[in-house]
Order: sequence, then C-alpha cells, then structure tokens
Amino acid sequence: MRTVADGTRRVNVLIVDREGMGELEAGRPPRTYYESGPVSNAVLDVKLDGRTFYTLVVQHAGPGSAARTVDLRKVVAACTD
Repeated sequence: MRTVADGTRRVNVLIVDREGMGELEAGRPPRTYYESGPVSNAVLDVKLDGRTFYTLVVQHAGPGSAARTVDLRKVVAACTD
C-alpha cells in the first residue's frame, strides 16, 4: 500500500475482527491483528485465523485530516493450512 503525493500523506492501516470494528465505531481503541502506525508505504504480511471475519481499515494518521478517497489497487489474500 502506498499513499499518493510523494509519500507526504500518512495513514494508519489496521486489521480488526468484528469486535474490533465495533470498538472503532464506538470511538474506543480496538484490539488489532495488525497496525502499521503512521506510514506512507506499507507491506502487509499478516497471518490470521480463518474462524472469523476481518476488516482492513485505513485511517488518516493526523488530527483534523480532511476526508479523502482511498484506492486499494492490489490487495491479495491467500489461505494456507
């Protein structure tokens, strides 16, 4: 994942389960399976348990950030045993 504008836009990438998504929606810090911290470029290599659903969340890393469109061009998920 890479942000536009020569890497000057920073985002925080999270992977959460259903419970974590509920925590985010309630304004509480969620339990995460992955958190990038503020980055302009991230490679996600995360092993997840297949017994639940997960959500990829892309947040603005700075306070007061204006809403922007997120374009995820290449997201690949692979299942392994």
